[in-house]
Amino acid sequence: MRLPENDLRYYCNNSVLNALLSNYAERCAGEHIRYDVQLAMPEALSIPDYDMCIILGNLLENAFDATSKKERGRKVELSIKTQGVHLAVMVRNSYNGVVTEENGFPVSAKKDGGFGLRSIQSVSARYDGHLLTEWDSDMFTAYVLLKM
Repeated sequence: MRLPENDLRYYCNNSVLNALLSNYAERCAGEHIRYDVQLAMPEALSIPDYDMCIILGNLLENAFDATSKKERGRKVELSIKTQGVHLAVMVRNSYNGVVTEENGFPVSAKKDGGFGLRSIQSVSARYDGHLLTEWDSDMFTAYVLLKM
């Protein structure tokens, strides 16, 4: 991951997550992709930075890649908030409307890809959480729920 050349944007008090979110802000800006982030999360998370970076990094990378292939209406939205004892993460992005599935679950069409969503599922399970995905012809959405 390359740090943004500009000053880091401020999204949260967590410097690791802030750097990750800033990196995607710069990448999206470079591709003229609208990037919206809404965070309403605790200052200190019980989930280690490493695991949060696996989840957010994979979700945002998938969203960035899919959105980059569109010509118009390019956007990536991230929302993180608490819901009771859970941390809810939602990433929604525009995409070309094509999803490759196996048993109702999206899988990568990349030649050597396909481990991002599986990694998210594995990390989520450590926190009694889960990953849900849904899509229509314009937008793909991934939800991750983690017990804090």
